[in-house]
Amino acid sequence: MRKIRIKKDLCCNVEVLVGGEAVSLEGRRVTVMLCRPDRSKVKQQPLTIVDNRVGFKVHHQDQNDLGLYGIEVWLDKGSDQQTVVDIPEAFRLVPFTSMEDAENGTLEVVAVDMVASFEGAIAVVDSLESDNTTAALSAYQGKVLAGMITDLEASDTEGLELEAQERQEADEKLEAAVNELAENLDTAVESLTEKDTSLQEQLDAFTEITAEEVDQW
Repeated sequence: MRKIRIKKDLCCNVEVLVGGEAVSLEGRRVTVMLCRPDRSKVKQQPLTIVDNRVGFKVHHQDQNDLGLYGIEVWLDKGSDQQTVVDIPEAFRLVPFTSMEDAENGTLEVVAVDMVASFEGAIAVVDSLESDNTTAALSAYQGKVLAGMITDLEASDTEGLELEAQERQEADEKLEAAVNELAENLDTAVESLTEKDTSLQEQLDAFTEITAEEVDQW
């Protein structure tokens, strides 16, 4: 860990590795935060990104305390795919040049080289496209997404089969109800027909009796 006299501007260079290998960061949304001894954080900008290296300058205005400083390197911060790696002991600021490492005891701007290693957290295997953005997925997230899609497809198939079965059962119940209603209607018609016949017979009998009585008179 480098010891550097406080209030010197620092030119920092972070080599970013993914699973121990260099992966280009060009086109990715990279955020670098300076973590100060008082636990406050300062966003470092502008950044210079070349391949897998991120360059930035820690200005003397951001050096408010002596002690240990750390660096956070974020990828796609604020998105659903964000990830981060910490360099908790990036450098230590000391009060006097006599306390610096031997190579720092000059009036030149100090260069600080660091390595930030993501253990396979941003290995891209697929992408999820929307109307105006493309979000990179990790290998694990790709597997999860594939599993979710499979589950959804299976769920949709089961849902369609269940819906078809329920529709068939409803149709069968409706057909049975219609048939029962038709049978009841036929029975009612037959009953009314029988009653009408009986009434007609009674009316004919009454007419005959009445005609005989008139003849007797």
